[in-house]
Amino acid sequence: MGARSTRDVSLGAPTVSDNCDPALIATNDAPSSYPMGLTVVTWTATDGAGNVGTHQQDVFVSVPSVRVIPVAESTDAAGGGGGLEEFPTFIVLPPPVPPLEFHGVPVAAVVELGAFIRGCFELENVDPMALGNERPTIQIWRAEYSESGVPSSDYVGAVQAYIVRCGADGEPIYFDVPPFGFDLSPLCCVTLPASPFFAFQIASVGETSGGGFSLVPGYYDLNVKILLEGGTFTSPRVRIQVVAPSG
Repeated sequence: MGARSTRDVSLGAPTVSDNCDPALIATNDAPSSYPMGLTVVTWTATDGAGNVGTHQQDVFVSVPSVRVIPVAESTDAAGGGGGLEEFPTFIVLPPPVPPLEFHGVPVAAVVELGAFIRGCFELENVDPMALGNERPTIQIWRAEYSESGVPSSDYVGAVQAYIVRCGADGEPIYFDVPPFGFDLSPLCCVTLPASPFFAFQIASVGETSGGGFSLVPGYYDLNVKILLEGGTFTSPRVRIQVVAPSG
């Protein structure tokens, strides 16, 4: 199923009868592609004398059940002898060492100021090639808390996700034309199948982020946003930390 329409609809075979003509001709006005929501298909039965009978069939295409399929599990190890707590992420970065959280929310990755945040992901029940110009974006939110612990979330900006698949040699093949300097993480081609998926890149400093914004040291939440026929889908957020360069 694509994100905006589908061709995979079986209408079934109509049952038609006539007192005099057993060889009725049944046709319908079904479209070649069905949009999300209700489509009314009209069946028409015609006998040899030109008599016509009609019947309407309702076809309802539901909004896809969409979720981000994580690339890998970031492992949060609680000390040397503690258990492992795993949480999904679409960010292709190693987990922080030691494990971190910010106000009870796990920090999926730590990146130094000036480095790149890169990631890739799939969307369940969404065919990337059926989206047309409706590409997912990665939204970026500054995560802050008041002295009393009240959370606030300020929108920073967004970057576009690009459609990619990996060749047999593990090299990325881009369906879109990404900006100069776009560098897909090798982990994407290791963990994702050959079918198309989405990839993104965020510069942690300067206007090279692609959205005319820059990040400063602090905590940020990222999520996937995509406009579908049935509405706007936004994924749960993943938290990262941007830190000043060491040394």
